[in-house]
Amino acid sequence: MSSHVEPAYRYLTPEVCARIEALRSRYPDRRALLMPALWAIQEAHGWVPLEAQTELAAYLGVPPVWVHEVVSFYNMYHERPVGRYLIYVCGNIACSLRGARRLLRYLLDRLGVAERAVTPDGLFTVERVQCIGACERAPVIQVNGEFIGPVDEAQLDDLIATLRAKAREVTP
Repeated sequence: MSSHVEPAYRYLTPEVCARIEALRSRYPDRRALLMPALWAIQEAHGWVPLEAQTELAAYLGVPPVWVHEVVSFYNMYHERPVGRYLIYVCGNIACSLRGARRLLRYLLDRLGVAERAVTPDGLFTVERVQCIGACERAPVIQVNGEFIGPVDEAQLDDLIATLRAKAREVTP
């Protein structure tokens, strides 16, 4: 007598699986389901580590490399933990010509962190991205999806202070 036992998943919680199952009818092709499924994992856990990628591949019945290709291609998926405030600094030509590299260095120095690392207080991660599609605002940054630009060092100082204050309001 054999009984089917569901594998124990660490990242594909029952809630995440329910979200994925709710999407199956909209994305009948398993490869097309990858992006919203990855988003469900990331929203639940804050990032998509390799273990979660492997779990998702098994759950959907696709090769693990398919999952990793998507995660590693799109900067919207995080393969490592990120701070509460994810700051993207646009590094395309328009932003670079208007000082984006200088602003990136300023932010990293000001926060005392390396690129893509999390500040000790868990609040910030700064990352240079190729393009965020807002050239008319160069140099532009994006904070948790919100475009801000053009920016300068003084505005970055104000932004950091504002976000720290906002975090204190939320966290007792």
